[in-house]
Formats: sequence, structure tokens, C-alpha cells
Amino acid sequence: MALLYLIFNLHHYMDIMPAEEKRFTQAELDKVVADRLARERQKYEGFSELKEKAAKFDELEAASKTELQKATEKAEKLEKELTALKKDAELRTIKAKVATETGVPAELLTGATEEECTAQANLLR
Repeated sequence: MALLYLIFNLHHYMDIMPAEEKRFTQAELDKVVADRLARERQKYEGFSELKEKAAKFDELEAASKTELQKATEKAEKLEKELTALKKDAELRTIKAKVATETGVPAELLTGATEEECTAQANLLR
């Protein structure tokens, strides 16, 4: 009976024992690592070329923005100049009108509106 118990326990013990682990030689391990590295390198093949293209694209985009900014600033400046010229022409027209109506030379009028120029012309008469 004791022998039967020992045999049963031995079979039970063998069932729960882990299977023998596979052992690799250094050469096999080197080959596995080399294959894995080759697959990884293949995934990123051409990456440096794409990286260079992306850098050039960013550079061109920055240059375009700079050109766009320059053009925008120039347009804003020209718009301000145009507004100032229109305002100046309008004021000259107002002064000429008031000068004609009152007989006071337009060069003496310094007002910014027709009402101011008319009031000033009336004081100078």
C-alpha cells in the first residue's frame, strides 16, 4: 500500500512539474535577435528620407508664411496710406468749398470738418 501511495504521488508530482524548457545556444539566440532586428529595420526603411522631406516641407511652409506675412503687412500699410490720402483729399475739398463760400483763403483754414472750417472762416472774416 505504501508503494502504491508513493507511485500515485510520483505520477501526480510529474503531472504538475513544468515541461522541460527549451535551451538555446548563443548562435541560435544571436540568429533570433538578428532576424528580429532585420524585421524592425525593414519597417522603418526609408524613414530618414521621409524625415528629410518633412523638414523641407516645414521649411518651405515657413518661407511661405513669411512671404504671406510680408504681403499682408504691405497691404495693411498701403490701406492705411490710401485711407490717409482719401481723408486728406476730402479735407481739401471741404476747405475749398468753405473758402469759396466765405471768401477766406483755404490755406488759413485748419479745421478737420466742414463745420469747424466754416466756424473758423466766420471768425476770420
